[in-house]
Amino acid sequence: FVLYSPEDSKYLYEIPGEEETTQSFIDPLDPDFQRFPLYRYARPMAVVLEEGQAILIPKGWWHYAVSLDPSITVMRNFYNARTNTKGLVEFMLRSLSKDMPKGSNLSKLNQR
Repeated sequence: FVLYSPEDSKYLYEIPGEEETTQSFIDPLDPDFQRFPLYRYARPMAVVLEEGQAILIPKGWWHYAVSLDPSITVMRNFYNARTNTKGLVEFMLRSLSKDMPKGSNLSKLNQR
């Protein structure tokens, strides 16, 4: 993934007319600085996920996803602050606590 903070929005050349998502004309793997000169001020963050890992991208953050190896990817935008915030946090804590040693802080959080 290549991620950009909402603060970088002014450098990412939003495609006008997109109502459901925010998208950019820029290919972060091959940016055209002639066409998009402000992009040089953006601060991309690269994240590589390993098998079995997931990423949660906060609302307002820009992201670009690419597979480095042949793979099957399942993506779902399942988080909605009005309906399932508690369920999402509980799910993540349960998943993470399985691998944590007994008595760790994360295990204690999961017991609340």
